[in-house]
Formats: sequence, C-alpha cells, structure tokens
Amino acid sequence: MSILCPYCGKEAALTTGNMIYPTRPDLAHKKFYRCRPCDAYVGCHGNTDRPLGTPANRELRGLRNRAHATFDPLWKEGDKQLFNDRTGAYKWLSEQLGVPRSECHIAMFNIDQCKKVVELCGRAHTPSADLIDLERRVDELRGEQPSASLLNTARAASYEARGMGWGAW
Repeated sequence: MSILCPYCGKEAALTTGNMIYPTRPDLAHKKFYRCRPCDAYVGCHGNTDRPLGTPANRELRGLRNRAHATFDPLWKEGDKQLFNDRTGAYKWLSEQLGVPRSECHIAMFNIDQCKKVVELCGRAHTPSADLIDLERRVDELRGEQPSASLLNTARAASYEARGMGWGAW
C-alpha cells in the first residue's frame, strides 16, 4: 500500500508507534505511516497496514484532536450524549458538513473541516445537553425512566432553536 504525504507528495513510510511516540509504550506496537521531513503521520486500523485517514502535520493533528474532543462526547458520554451511538453521530456530522458518510471520519478531515466540527459540536453541546438533562431530571423526580420520545423531542427542539433543523440529529 502506498500512502502519499499530502504536504510534499512523497511516499510515507510504514513505521511503529515507538518511532512516533517513544515515551508511550502503550503505542509501541501500533503501526503508522510517517513522512519524516514533513512530520506528518497517521495511525493504522488495529493490526493492519490500513491507515485511519490521511497523514497530518502538527497543526492538523492538534485540530483533529480538538475535533474529537468536541465530537466524541455527543455519542460517548452518558447523560451528555445527544446520539444513541457513533453511527448516528457520524450520520448527523456528514449531513452538517455535506460530505458522504463514507468520507466522514475526522482522521480524513482537513483544517477547515476540523474547525467546522469544533464549531458545530460546540453549538450542539451547550443548549441540547442542558435541555436533555433537565428533561431527565423531571422524569427522575416523577420516578420514571426518560422516554426515548421525550429525549428526542428535547433534542429536536434544541436543534430547531439553534437553526440546525429538525433533521440535524
């Protein structure tokens, strides 16, 4: 498999995590494609040589990390999550960004796309999470489990209020 560096166009070399992160023994066995002159790299899926996305330089890696930090809680973090699962969250994100679902992976995003993810997810966190939390607390006071329809209504109302559209989630 030939992975080209998006910065210089040269082939990135397959290497291991101990070359990228020498102080991280937990990453030593993982595989990466790296362009040493550009300091651009990308990790690989599991125990394969298949890249997770495209090689990224320091700036883009930082933005991808930030994008994940704002996006992942939308589907990972218990009472703060706005989506039932990762698939639903990425479906919403692909619609918001106007990219095909098959290309909607943060490890494939460029600088502008990562900034847009941070912006979108920042808006999604604040009012929605508060509204959903309020609805859950009301249900708990009533001694009931929050219903899926109640949570979906709260999500939809919150997205509508921010102009993100009923179908945004």
